[in-house]
Formats: sequence, structure tokens, C-alpha cells
Amino acid sequence: MALKTLSNEDIKLRQTLSEYIKQGDLKNSLEILTSSPELINLIDRENDLTLLEIAISRGYLNLTNELLNFSSLDLNIVGHSPLRTAVNCGYKELAEKMINKGVNVNDYVKGEPSILQLCLDRDDFNLAEKILNSGAEINARDEQGWTPLIWASYNGRLSVVKFLLSHGAEVNTCNNDGWNALVGAYATGRMAIIEKLEKAGAIFCEKYAQAALLSSFLRGHKNIAKSILEKGVEVNFNDDSLEPLLVQAAKKGDQDFCIDLLKHGADANAKSLEGTPVLNIAVKNNLISFVKSLVENNVDVNSVDSKGNSPLIIATKYALEEIIQILIDADASVNCQNIKGFTALMIAVDKGLTSIVVKLVNNGAMPYLKNQDGESAFDLNLYVKDLLGSKACKNKEIREILRRAVGKK
Repeated sequence: MALKTLSNEDIKLRQTLSEYIKQGDLKNSLEILTSSPELINLIDRENDLTLLEIAISRGYLNLTNELLNFSSLDLNIVGHSPLRTAVNCGYKELAEKMINKGVNVNDYVKGEPSILQLCLDRDDFNLAEKILNSGAEINARDEQGWTPLIWASYNGRLSVVKFLLSHGAEVNTCNNDGWNALVGAYATGRMAIIEKLEKAGAIFCEKYAQAALLSSFLRGHKNIAKSILEKGVEVNFNDDSLEPLLVQAAKKGDQDFCIDLLKHGADANAKSLEGTPVLNIAVKNNLISFVKSLVENNVDVNSVDSKGNSPLIIATKYALEEIIQILIDADASVNCQNIKGFTALMIAVDKGLTSIVVKLVNNGAMPYLKNQDGESAFDLNLYVKDLLGSKACKNKEIREILRRAVGKK
């Protein structure tokens, strides 16, 4: 069936009516609508809004109420939601009036929360109650799969959570990322909400636990993270795109949490995404107790980073004598060389760390090994003293220590 072609007079009448509505001109708007009631559902092409939406959005409440009295008014034109407009504007009585007239309470707008959630966001529980009683879906999911309960739990809206639970909201519905309201509460440290959800039967299974553990740790909710550990979550992530949690904790210098992770089965030989062993990170950050725990958990004490630096080389670089002794006691190789051929002894000599030099040679460090530049520990104890290139000893005590070490060999 062919569409009716509008005359110029019809087009002008529609344009005039739209302008009257935009101006809030009650008298002239009603005069046109009384004689042409079929125009009540006109959509203004300039704003893509119905006449009713325009009146509501501009705060013309008297005009809005008059429009609602027209029997031919369609409150549910596809793609339009006068109820959403009224709720967004805070017009509670107007919203209730439209609900009583049969407006769609489950209106969906891409990228927007449900109308029920809009009410809850404003703590308008009376209107939310009325919307639910009129058929609103309490477990409606948005584009990311978030329900009102997931949203409220994640954002710490305890009163909203209580309201939703009292009206039978499903506690184990998951969003598109695979986690439910309980995970959201754990991730953001909402203990009171966690208690409510668990009492309502929310399940905290392995599928959700790792996400909650990681999020709670990154947000600084360590008590929550520890609580999750106590539930027996698998702490070694299978996702290769994620840095092991043990590594992340070591980088942050959170020694206590690192030790807790080890107690719950974290891999002592975990590596960063760049390939740096967690032991090397712990050594660099001088996490003494954590280093001890790693050793007790059979860590590879000779693991190297991308530059070939072993834990002992790193500890020597930062003059961490206590860690050096821990590593030596754990049978760390004292003659390990990095990609440039440097040993821990060479670094100690070059930095003039006498006590560390003694510790290393006493445990088998070899002074005559050479780096890529052909330098031994003896060479690194020399400096150029004049323009002729003459060399002199930087530290005579270290020189004698090295000589005695060679003599023993």
C-alpha cells in the first residue's frame, strides 16, 4: 500500500504543532490536536522525539498532562520512551501516571540502563516497586550482561541490593565476562553486600574466583583478597595474557600477600610476561622474608632474566648481603655469568663491596673468569690514573682478597 503523500498544508500544520509543543504553548497546541487528534503521535524529525517526549524533556508538565488525556496517544512507539524521559527528569508522579496508562516498563535503549535501574540509582524505591508490580524484569541484562543486582553490588549500593534481594533478584546471573554480583562485591571490597549475597545463596565458584581475587588485590582490598584465598581459589592463572598474581604482588612489594599466595599453592617459579622470574623481582625489591619463602618452596635459585642476571647477581648489584647469604645457603651458583659475562664477584669488585667480595670468594667465586670485554675481577679493580693509560689499584684490600683466592686455587 502506497504511503499517503502529505500536502504542503499538512506539512505546515505538523511543523506548526511541533513548534508550539517546543515552546510550551498549551492553548495553540491543544487547538490543533483537538481538530486533528491523529497528530498526537507525531515524531519531530529534527529531534527524533515524540511530542510527549519533547514536552516532558522541556518541563512543560501542564502540557504533558493534557497530552496524556488524548485517547489516541500511543505511549509505546517503537524507539521512543516517554517513561524513561520522565524518570530521567525526576518526574515521579508523571511516571506513575504513564505506568497506570500501560506504558512499557521494560523499554530498552542501547547503551542505557533499564528503567528499573534508573529508579534504583536515584534510590526511588517506591517508583521501582510500582515498576516491578507493572511487569518490569528485575533480572534484565544490559549490553554487557549486567543486571541491576550486579550493578548495585559492584558499586556498593547496599540499600539497592537489599531491595532487589527482597524482590527475588537472581543472585547467580552472570555478565558477559562470566562473573556475578558476588564477584563484583568481592572485587570492590563490599563486605556488607558480600554477606547479604552469600546468605541469599550466591555461588562463589572457581569460574569467578580468580577474577575477584585479581580485582580485589589490584584495588588494594587485601583483606578481601585473603578471604578469597581462604576459599581455596586456584592462584595460578591459566590465561597467558595475565601476569601471574604472585609476580604482580612481588612487583608491588607486597611481601605478606606474596607469602600468603605461596601458602595457597602459587608457583614459586612463576615469571612475568617479560620472562623475569619472581625470585629475581623479589630480590630486587629486597623482600627478604619472601625470598626465604621462595627458597623453602624449592624455587630455582639460578633462574635468570632476559639479560642473564641471576638472583645472586641482582642481589650483589644492590648490595643486599642478607639475601646474598640466603641464596648462597640455597646453593646458588656463585660463578653464574650474565649475557655480558659479568659474575656477581665482578660486580662486587667493581662497586668496591669488600664484605660481599669476601663472602663470594669464600664460597667459591673464581676471580680469573672473564667477561665479554676480556676483563676479570682483577681488571675491574683497576683504574686509569693518568693520560698515559697507567693503571692503579682501586681497592688494595680487595686485591689481596682476590690474590689469596687465586692462590687457594
